[in-house]
Amino acid sequence: MLKVPIQIADRTLPRVYVSVYDEQALADNKVAALLDERRTAPRDIYDLELLLSRGICPSPPVIQQFGGQAKLTGLISTKLDLMGWALFRDQVLPALPRETQANIDEEEYLAMKLRLLNAIEQCLLRQPDANAQT
Repeated sequence: MLKVPIQIADRTLPRVYVSVYDEQALADNKVAALLDERRTAPRDIYDLELLLSRGICPSPPVIQQFGGQAKLTGLISTKLDLMGWALFRDQVLPALPRETQANIDEEEYLAMKLRLLNAIEQCLLRQPDANAQT
């Protein structure tokens, strides 16, 4: 967790510090959120795919938390299958900037899910224990 100073427009007020997650913590939390059995939130797909595209991979403790590399990939694949285009279109698309909305249709959403799965697989291959199973 990092503390970041935020300057409020009214400069007569003191500087405010907010706590934010670093990218590694964000990626780990997004994996956990995506795989939470009690939630189906396609925004996790969008957020995690962005983090993975920046080269941020789940940490080894998170991989082990979900049963190791092979199991993690299977769990993510299964969860991605549960979140169709209609859910993404209705829950996530309206919250994105217009220029981003214009570039995401059903075909791009499918490509996003495939990129996420491929990026997870690539991350896991780079882990030191790539062949370890739990």
